[in-house]
Amino acid sequence: LLRSEEVYSVIHILKKRCKNVGLLLVGGGGNINQVRETAKSSRDIAITGWIKKNTDVIAYCKGSYIGVMTPRRNEMANTVSSIKCFEYVACETPLLVTDTGEHAELVRKLNVGLVVKPNAKSIADGLEKMIRDKKLYKTFKRNCRKSKYVVDFKTTRKIFADEICKDLGRL
Repeated sequence: LLRSEEVYSVIHILKKRCKNVGLLLVGGGGNINQVRETAKSSRDIAITGWIKKNTDVIAYCKGSYIGVMTPRRNEMANTVSSIKCFEYVACETPLLVTDTGEHAELVRKLNVGLVVKPNAKSIADGLEKMIRDKKLYKTFKRNCRKSKYVVDFKTTRKIFADEICKDLGRL
């Protein structure tokens, strides 16, 4: 995920451009303590930490205006999509994701959000575009509504499925 200083930079850039914007980081992760330390000086960043109940996760997804996913580029991200992407689509919440993995292909294919470069400025630019362009946002939201009923393994895990087929073909 984004480094803690990048998280702070995104919200700092966005707050200069848009009023009434905040960042809610849902869940935890390996760098959560760093992010908490960086974010403690900002009233615009809230962190839930680990969430035990799925109903709470659903409430956060539905209550979000935009779901943001920013994994770093690595082998895992290239072949595995986080379930979070599907949770946001199921909750009809458009996504902004970085072009660092399989989830970016899903967002492009289903047209449920924007795909941006993995840096603070690009992420802030994409968020601003989704906030200001109401027509674009409504299109993404409508596509989430349609897509939540048609997402299947071949659509969501194509790269992973292709890799498995290659391996099976070698046996």
